[in-house]
Amino acid sequence: AYAFTRTAGSWNTTPQQKLESAEAETAGDRFGAAVALDGNIAVIGVPDDEDGGGSPLAGSAHVFERVAGTWGIPSGMSTTRIVGPDTDGGDRFGTAVTVSGDTLVVGAPHAVANLTGGAVDRGIAYSFLNTAGNWAFEAKLGGDDGAGNETLPGTQVATARIGAAVAYDADNAPLGALVVGAPYGAVGGGNLAGTAYGIRRDGGTGWAALVPTDELSAGAQTVGSDSGSAVAIMRNVVIVGSPGDPREGVAAGSIMRYMLDDAVTVPLPPFDPPAYEWFPADSGILTASDARYGDRYGTAVAIGLDAYAVGAPGAPFGLNEGAVYIYPTLDLVTTVAGGVYN
Repeated sequence: AYAFTRTAGSWNTTPQQKLESAEAETAGDRFGAAVALDGNIAVIGVPDDEDGGGSPLAGSAHVFERVAGTWGIPSGMSTTRIVGPDTDGGDRFGTAVTVSGDTLVVGAPHAVANLTGGAVDRGIAYSFLNTAGNWAFEAKLGGDDGAGNETLPGTQVATARIGAAVAYDADNAPLGALVVGAPYGAVGGGNLAGTAYGIRRDGGTGWAALVPTDELSAGAQTVGSDSGSAVAIMRNVVIVGSPGDPREGVAAGSIMRYMLDDAVTVPLPPFDPPAYEWFPADSGILTASDARYGDRYGTAVAIGLDAYAVGAPGAPFGLNEGAVYIYPTLDLVTTVAGGVYN
């Protein structure tokens, strides 16, 4: 992975530094398959890395901290490498990564959830918390909590691939919120319709699902939409990509836009979960103005302060020339059940 910097508003074409690790140098590890950045912290996904026992495709993630312009091992750690407490061969931990503030989350969409029947490829997202420079495992989202209880709402199929996409924003009012994609989930429209989960901090260091619309695309997509393949969050705005959505043609794609209703009076801690709900922004679903079959619009999404972007790598007509659509963020700033962008 390569780090670049800006000077006077322009990006330098020469990398500031090449980020690499001696613990992920085996051919096929795919170091850099996923990247995330927040200030002086960078997270790199290595989904095909072997585990400590040599099991293939277990995956890992590597955390780098920038000090005095140089990226290196975080101050409270002896290595850049992190893994889940139960990461095993085939999990592909590191397929997706996100970091904001003192929280980072890593997706392992092929992990076996420890539920009745095994649930291969059901997927898990792992959260890590930074304390004095040490990024330590915090919680597992997906599968069970060790006592047979679901850690995410609803009931997902064995091949949901929870954690295929993750996005976290510590600035989401009032506590920080996480979006986790499950593009092969069976929700609403049926198997492979896909979904994404909206989850927020519960007032401490744990997590609580937003209610009642925590499965963000439930019922809005059809079979093969792959909703949740890409997710993005900024403050109280969320975008969920559905690159397989066939409404404008086979795999033309779409996105779904949501806002968090934080207009309800905020109670004093502990916060009351029912006071925060996700609502579709505008019509909720957006397709490209020139949508064609095979575009796979919604494969990648990103939100900035004044714009949001949607990738369509198959455009036009599945010929894979690719296109990116840029929209002003202000078109999301509509009053929806009291929700406002802030």
